[in-house]
Amino acid sequence: MKKIFFLPATDPTDTSYGDPQAEYKAIHRKNSDVECRLVEFDRLVWYNSEIRQMTMAKIGDYCQGDWTEIILAGFSKSGCGAINLALDNPGRFAAVVVFDAP
Repeated sequence: MKKIFFLPATDPTDTSYGDPQAEYKAIHRKNSDVECRLVEFDRLVWYNSEIRQMTMAKIGDYCQGDWTEIILAGFSKSGCGAINLALDNPGRFAAVVVFDAP
C-alpha cells in the first residue's frame, strides 16, 4: 500500500486552507490502496536541516524501515521541504509530489 506523507505548510492551528486531516481521511476512504498521513509539528516550521531530520524521524517511526512505498507531498514551502528531503535521501522515496497555487 502506498503511503502519502503530506508535509505541513502552515501553522497547525491555521485552517484558512481547510482541515488537512479531514481531507486526507476523505482521500483514504475513496481509495483504500492509499494511506494518507500528515507529518505534524507543534508550530509553523521551515524546512531547514534540523526540521528535515525531524521529519525523517517522524516518517521513519511510522514506516518502521520500509521506505519503498513512501510518497512525499508538499505545497508551497513544504513542497520545497519535500524536494530537499528527496535530495538529502536519494532513492529513498517512491515519489515526491510538489504543487503550488498559480
